[in-house]
Amino acid sequence: MRIARGLAATAATGALALGLAGTASAASEVPSAAAAGTCSTKKLSSYTAQGWCGNGTTWRLGIRCSTGAYQWTAWYSYSNTVRLTCAGGKLTHYWIDQK
Repeated sequence: MRIARGLAATAATGALALGLAGTASAASEVPSAAAAGTCSTKKLSSYTAQGWCGNGTTWRLGIRCSTGAYQWTAWYSYSNTVRLTCAGGKLTHYWIDQK
């Protein structure tokens, strides 16, 4: 009986570890066919931001730098990942504009 319990616990732990590993890798990837209207931004460094949106959304990435300057990418109507870097000063704000 002890052996059976030990094997069951080992199997459950292994399944849990496999499940968590699959979740972690999937969560860290940007979907290649992102849902329409889904957008995301993140700060890559003190000077650079990155953004993306799913298909079906017309969007652009915007940033503001510590010099007071604003910068934007071109408008996109397809899923794409873009980056913007401050021409001067440090990154203070970043966002996605949608039409």
